[in-house]
Amino acid sequence: MAGAGTAFRRLGALSGAGALGLASYGAHGAQFPDTYGKEAGLLLASGTTLFCTSFYYQALSGDPSIQTLAPVGGSLLLLGWMALAL
Repeated sequence: MAGAGTAFRRLGALSGAGALGLASYGAHGAQFPDTYGKEAGLLLASGTTLFCTSFYYQALSGDPSIQTLAPVGGSLLLLGWMALAL
């Protein structure tokens, strides 16, 4: 039986390979409508920025003052995924 480290390494490798394949398909093969694609991209980029920045700032500085931006960023991410699904 493989150890936990081996299982996580394999899972990480499969996840990375899948992400690369989907990114390649999205960059070269997928066609999205311009109106929804631009709005969805803006929502996804804004949500990712707010969500991740609040955690990085707190982790690096120890200051939890902008911690309340994480739910806003998460909500923008959800709206972006819904806009992309339309």
